[in-house]
Formats: sequence, structure tokens, C-alpha cells
Amino acid sequence: MLPAPGGPPVAFTNLKYLTKLRQGFLEERDRPSLVYQALRDIGLDALRPALPERTYRKWNEQQEARTLQEVRQLVWQEIESWYWTARRGGTPAERRSAAIRLNKVGQCLAGDLRGYRGGSPVDPLKVREFHYRMLFRLTHALALLQVWPWSCTRNEKVRRVAQAVSMSEQDLRACLHLSPQGEPTIAPLPPEHQVRMWTAAAFRITEPTVSNILAGRGQR
Repeated sequence: MLPAPGGPPVAFTNLKYLTKLRQGFLEERDRPSLVYQALRDIGLDALRPALPERTYRKWNEQQEARTLQEVRQLVWQEIESWYWTARRGGTPAERRSAAIRLNKVGQCLAGDLRGYRGGSPVDPLKVREFHYRMLFRLTHALALLQVWPWSCTRNEKVRRVAQAVSMSEQDLRACLHLSPQGEPTIAPLPPEHQVRMWTAAAFRITEPTVSNILAGRGQR
């Protein structure tokens, strides 16, 4: 899974992952699969020096940086061999196989585009900010409803709780599926599902697009 934009790549904090990846190359396992895995998980930092390597000397001296550099060299060796084989391979089959692998490199870097829709791209940071803000409010509202100490009608309790967490009373009532009398009509959705629906509606995108953005595969 690609890291979220603005956040540290998996390589910066996961020495165990990098060591396992490097070991796979050295043991000559399925190298094409290892290349694709590195590109999907590490992203562009598997192809060129990462920002901390270019900026922070102390980070560059750490074991994570040195292991990342080794993995990058192994990834490049594979891609370079495919590049030349695609152009100068001894047989059409070898050239075709190498070309297919190079095409897959591009697919790994592009990410999973399922769930996207046409039109102007949305700002992933705004989508995430809205989603997590609403999720925070909704989860706190649901928890507060369970422990509300004052005696009042359900409608009044919902109104006060919504006010306490800076949430729309209408949204909270809709989430709880309350009748005008304050009685639940059907079981509510899980908070994550409900907030994903709200986020999709707020930005006029699909729920799979929201999921892609939250997973770090959002529109750029």
C-alpha cells in the first residue's frame, strides 16, 4: 500500500520490511514480483533518493537509509535488465516478456485507479481532514449517548449531544435512523461506513474514491 501524500514512506520507518525485501533479492526469489512490491509499497523512493536522504545527513547515516539504498540498487538492476532485453533480447519472446514487465512497472507506480470518476480532482488533504474530523465527532457522539447522565427525552439527548460535539443534529439523527418521536427505525451503520458516505457526498465523489484517498491512493 502506498503511503499517504505528505507522510513518510514505509521505508523510512520499517527496517524489518526493507531487510526482508533485500534478502528476497539476494536469495534470487521471484525478482519481478519483488520489484513490483517495492514500487507499490515504497513508491518513487525505490527509484531515486528520498527526501530525507537529500536533506538530512543524520537520517542518511541510519541503517534504514543504507538498506533502502541497497534495495534501490537491486530494483534498478532488474528494471535496467528488462529495458535492454526489451530492445536487444535474443528472441521475440524474450523482448515481449521484458516489455510486459516494464509496462507493469508503470502500472505499479500509477496505483489502483478503480473507484475514480471523471471531472476535476479533489484535494486529498481536504478529503482526509473532513473524513477524520467527522469520524472523531461521530464516535464521540455515539460514546456520549451511551453515558449521558441527565434525564431527558431521546430527542433532547440527541440535540444536546450533537451540540456538545459540534455536529449537526440532523446528521446525527440520520445516522441513528431516528423517527420524529426519537425511536430508532433500523440499526445504524458502522461509524466508518457512515462517515465515508458523508465524505463522498460532501466532495461529490464515490465511496471507493474516498477509500482510495484514505489509503494513500487518492487523486493527485
